[in-house]
Amino acid sequence: MSEEEEPVLIPGSILALLEHYWRPAQANFSHFEANITDSGRACDPSFNNYREDTEELGVNTFVTKEVEQLSKDDLFERFIRHQGEVWSVNEHAQHAIQDFLEETYKAWATCQERLNRIP
Repeated sequence: MSEEEEPVLIPGSILALLEHYWRPAQANFSHFEANITDSGRACDPSFNNYREDTEELGVNTFVTKEVEQLSKDDLFERFIRHQGEVWSVNEHAQHAIQDFLEETYKAWATCQERLNRIP
């Protein structure tokens, strides 16, 4: 980053997602890279749907309230659709966010490990 550029802070909607546990990232694996490189999927992603009443993670990456908060952020609004009772998230955007969250928890685990090594 050059001196003229303002630092880009992590949006509150992402910080809120870090409030629940994410499995630390696996070495040499990216949800984003695994899906964006599939033939034709880079330009034609699917969308993951969340009903208005999705309040538990289960097999979902997010709960509906989290998707709604992400949609309010300028960075993510173009990747999220809202129609009636359904929120839809671009799979590539969702995978990019998921990778970030898992990488953050991996860094946090490393930090804890290092702190524990201090006599």
